[in-house]
Amino acid sequence: ELTLRTVELTLRTSELTLRTAELTLRTAELTLRTSELTLRTVELTLRTSELTLRTVELTLRTSELTLSTAELTLRTAGFTLRTVELTLRTAELTLRTAELTLRTAELTLRTVELTLRTSELTLRTVELTLRTSELTLRTAELTLRTAGFTFRTVELTLRTAELTLRTAELTLRTAELTLRTVELTPQWDHHSPFPNISSLPFPPF
Repeated sequence: ELTLRTVELTLRTSELTLRTAELTLRTAELTLRTSELTLRTVELTLRTSELTLRTVELTLRTSELTLSTAELTLRTAGFTLRTVELTLRTAELTLRTAELTLRTAELTLRTVELTLRTSELTLRTVELTLRTSELTLRTAELTLRTAGFTFRTVELTLRTAELTLRTAELTLRTAELTLRTVELTPQWDHHSPFPNISSLPFPPF
């Protein structure tokens, strides 16, 4: 029984060690995923800043072109109407660019929302997986305990059967001794004060 208990304790210790290792691995995986998300966020921030810088550069170039256009407009009064038309077209393109920028921002926000929802679902799935594994481990522990109790019950049953067999053997031996005692006991003749010699198990003198 001490050996079985030692084995059970060893198995439980190994199970706890495995659980600790699994939790450590899962923590490392979550840390890696968090770092990956952080890196992706940084990359998106850098890309956004790059796009902002490019937009600023384009704005500066547009302003420079506007100044050049103004200078040309002042120099060429005859092309004022054409310059106005070009300005209107530029304004339309600017508005379209602004609309595209807003749509891009909206799509970016939607992408971020979807990413957050996906991460939340992933975390929930991990939590459910951990709970399922805990329940599985508890079920295994209960199964092992039940097996131990069953083994002990079988041992007690076998011991009881052995004691029953020994008791039966002792009873049979007692009966045999009783029969031998009865056989060895001489039968007395009621008409004589001496025992009947012919009834004795040994021959007379």
